[in-house]
Amino acid sequence: MVVVEAEVREQVTVRLEGELGSLCGMANVTAARTVAVIAEALETGAWEGWGIRSPEHWVTWKCGMSPRRARAWVAIARRWTELPVTMAAFTEGRLSEDQVAVVCRHIPAWADAEVAELATMATVPQLVRALARYAWTDTDTEAEA
Repeated sequence: MVVVEAEVREQVTVRLEGELGSLCGMANVTAARTVAVIAEALETGAWEGWGIRSPEHWVTWKCGMSPRRARAWVAIARRWTELPVTMAAFTEGRLSEDQVAVVCRHIPAWADAEVAELATMATVPQLVRALARYAWTDTDTEAEA
């Protein structure tokens, strides 16, 4: 009886984890598309209008989100073209908005590819610890100087 219960529990766990992963991937894709629209609004000035104080204010209003979350999304949008590898992983659903926000807050553009790879394997707390403590120096630039 215990073996059967363990097998059933294992099957349920596998099913739920698969569904959770799929749903989170879809949420990440949707968030990335939203941030891409925000990036385009920043580029074109489409966010500007009567009574709108900032892009963050516009996103808060249009997306119905908190000012804090709107600030994070606008910060990601501002780096959209600067971090193509990170944004591609976000667009594909392999990175969450929280992971991307940490990357955008901490890394220089030249480290995009290697940090994007790391980010797909790390939790948000792991990224915060690793990226906040890393001493970012561009070795190519230093070698040329």
